Amino acid sequence: MSQPSPSPSRMSYRMSFLICLVLLVAVLSVLFRANFDPDKVSFSNDAPLGAVNASARAVPGVMTGAWQDLNWLGGPEPTPAPNLSMAIRLIAKALGLSLNRIYAPASLLIVGLCAWVLFWQLRFSPLACIAGALAATLNSDFLNTACWGVCSQPIAFGMNYLALAALADTTSPRRWLRVVLAGFAIGLGVSEAYDIGALFSFVVAAFIVVQAFVGDGPLVKRILGGVGRLALVGSCAGFIAASTLSTLVGTQIKGVAGTAPTQDAESKAARWNFATQYSIPKVEALGIFVAGLYGFRSDTPAGGAYWGRAGSDVSWDEFVDSGGKSGKPGGAFRAGAGSNYAGVLVILIAAFGVAQSLRKQGSAFTALHRKLIWFWCAIFAVSLLLMFGRFAPFYQFFYALPYASTIRNPAKFLHVVEWVLVILFAYGADALCRIGLTGSTSAMVGLGSHWKSWWAKAAGFDRRWVFGSFMALAAFGLAWLIFASSRGALEKHLGDLTNLQYAAMGQKPDPTAAYEAARATASFSVGRVGWTLLFLLSSVGLVTITLSGCFRGSRANFGGVLGIALLITDLLLVGQQWVVTVNWKEKYESNSIIEFLLQRPHEQRVTLFPPNYVDLRRLPREMMPLVQPYLMFAQQFYYTEWTQHFFPFYNIQSLDIVQESRVAADKAAYEAVMLSAPLRRWELTNTRYLLGPTVFLDFLNRQFDAAGNRFRFALQWKGGGTDLRFHRGRHCGWSTRSGRLQTLCGTT
Repeated sequence: MSQPSPSPSRMSYRMSFLICLVLLVAVLSVLFRANFDPDKVSFSNDAPLGAVNASARAVPGVMTGAWQDLNWLGGPEPTPAPNLSMAIRLIAKALGLSLNRIYAPASLLIVGLCAWVLFWQLRFSPLACIAGALAATLNSDFLNTACWGVCSQPIAFGMNYLALAALADTTSPRRWLRVVLAGFAIGLGVSEAYDIGALFSFVVAAFIVVQAFVGDGPLVKRILGGVGRLALVGSCAGFIAASTLSTLVGTQIKGVAGTAPTQDAESKAARWNFATQYSIPKVEALGIFVAGLYGFRSDTPAGGAYWGRAGSDVSWDEFVDSGGKSGKPGGAFRAGAGSNYAGVLVILIAAFGVAQSLRKQGSAFTALHRKLIWFWCAIFAVSLLLMFGRFAPFYQFFYALPYASTIRNPAKFLHVVEWVLVILFAYGADALCRIGLTGSTSAMVGLGSHWKSWWAKAAGFDRRWVFGSFMALAAFGLAWLIFASSRGALEKHLGDLTNLQYAAMGQKPDPTAAYEAARATASFSVGRVGWTLLFLLSSVGLVTITLSGCFRGSRANFGGVLGIALLITDLLLVGQQWVVTVNWKEKYESNSIIEFLLQRPHEQRVTLFPPNYVDLRRLPREMMPLVQPYLMFAQQFYYTEWTQHFFPFYNIQSLDIVQESRVAADKAAYEAVMLSAPLRRWELTNTRYLLGPTVFLDFLNRQFDAAGNRFRFALQWKGGGTDLRFHRGRHCGWSTRSGRLQTLCGTT
């Protein structure tokens, strides 16, 4: 599969790797510069500092398995696989560093270096190797995933790049050893990313099959060799990922409610809605090219909050489509982020590479590479269609495959789309280096004179590419003008959507605030399209000038520096949107309730007095003004800050469950019975403290314990410290001690 490439400069691969390493470390240091402050760490939604700090997950103890006792009745903490994530955790502990300080940049460094190794094995030019590594490290999907706390996934992406690198050369005398290494890399990917790693393993398997059919030599020999490589890769990957696969089956398939092989039509429909919740609407695929078209994070200021529909519950789709006339929706209104940006220059050069592969004569690629580019285009197209999930008719065919219904979220195919885009970009970058940076230099003349001379001799393909590029640029500029002129309609749509959301949640809409926020959001989106137009103009200009040979010879390095600088500038400006840091000393500052619960925490559990156990219509009239602040405390403070951050950080046991997308069947049955017997549920689970407004005390005793009257105050909390920032003077907290059952209650 290798194809020697004339280097556009005297840069060696060793020098290329060193430059790549320096650049990756530099850009990651800029992105995560706040982590150099000892009081700050990277925000992590799925692996917050509190959860990482929990004793059950501490290394090296967790390496032999542990019982995670902080949520519900607890559960087994599976022994982590011996993979790169565990190595990073051990290194962080040895250096005395917080894992949240180094995990995200380390995972992105790994995926970038693995991409470089792949492109080196493909014998791309040293400059194309650097560009491909930067495109992988700064890809918004990879970066946002790492910053969200799932750093193991970018590591898995990198492992699959390594697998392709090991499989690249089928003529090496050690090619079977390379196949073994490819299997090990795929197994590490599965151990890092579970079902996502499994999806990538199928992509690599498809590559092995296609590689066998398009290679040189007798067909039978190629097929037998392909089958042998496929079997060896699979067995080696299974060997490395055996423990992970066992955990995957045990936690996500076997004994999980709703995943039984035989289901009635109603159960299958319910499972479909759950499995496809995180689908990406078709129009939001434009975000791959236009960064922030639908916003970035949900907390991005100045109109930059995400306003798309990814992650929405299907009931919201029906509610919005009916103009609020359907039944009351449930679940999340939106829970996604505009994290699918790949880069303007990345997409443009990837398109250049694909266009080169379609040339019948004069292509920069060999016949083998052309066929492999077409294979990657097919993977890109299939993954793009599947990531739409319930918003398109294609995912249902994948969903019908055996065990495919156990995979949640079609948006996982976005990772494959972005991963393949980086590969296609590297192909295009190598082709551009061959054409535009290789060869003898021309005499130093003005750019205008050089252009006239080149255009007069330009081949048909070059002319068509330049003409098509500027036509696309003009079309995009026209689309921006149309979009900007329609801003009023967009503002009205966003404002109406916000009012519908408030109405569905039983809250009184505020039209003025809704439309002010809509104006900021519309202005932000129009501005992001304008930024894309600016970078598209720069990218088209740079690719066109490079194609003309202006940077050949002694000017090759200068042209390469311009391209790398444009790539970094584009991706770095967008990448900073995903990096959020928090002052952990302030965030995890203790308070009176935490100090109270720290007294023998292993002998007691705490929970919030559940709103669904209370019929709000039966409450005395004087309690009603406190109901709304209480519900706000429950959703915005207790379930967000305390259960996910404070309690794990201080190792306080809670009956509440932080996150559980797949519920064990026996647990679901138990909870269904206990829902009607809350007092017994608290007694059986050793829940000795309840949190809630003090006005609920008499109600608790009357409704749940009229005979024993055991609910009493243990602590009345008026708030303090960092908590004042969350509730604007409204605080809830409380506790009471009484034999087997105790209660915690608070006041405003």
